Amino acid sequence: MHRRLSIFKFVLVTIALAVMLGAVSCSAANSFKDKSTAIITASEECGVYMNVVVKGGREIEVNFENKSNKSYIYGNAYSLEYYKDGDWYVVPMNLAFTQEGYLLGPADEFTSDDIDAVSVSPTGSMSHDLSRLGKLPKGHYRIIKDISVLVEDEYGDRYYLAAEFDLEK
Repeated sequence: MHRRLSIFKFVLVTIALAVMLGAVSCSAANSFKDKSTAIITASEECGVYMNVVVKGGREIEVNFENKSNKSYIYGNAYSLEYYKDGDWYVVPMNLAFTQEGYLLGPADEFTSDDIDAVSVSPTGSMSHDLSRLGKLPKGHYRIIKDISVLVEDEYGDRYYLAAEFDLEK
């Protein structure tokens, strides 16, 4: 009888631990409380297309392709959102970004005297290590980056592009 009681207690403790671990593993996804208010620009509207390649672990590569006849500038800053139950939720981030600007030239070959005769490519890419955000749960995400039209060394219209991707494990 004593052995049955010990086995029963063991099973109860094991179930309790499993429930607690399950709650902890889901808590990161549940911490995404703020619904997104982002207004995303359709790539067709500005002519710039963005996609994401998951490089392994939590590193992603964001790729741009400018199919327009305009020049754009973009930086390191980004925001991240998590898709859950039909809605996008803001992933809280406590990061600082450096303020470099990267040029994205038009689809045709581009050299501009306004930018010190630097040749600018219509494609660009950058990597982001998402592990800096803590432990993100597996699931469906999107990264949002802003780009601005560059007109005679001045910023013009700003657009917000999004690219979706999945994180595993």
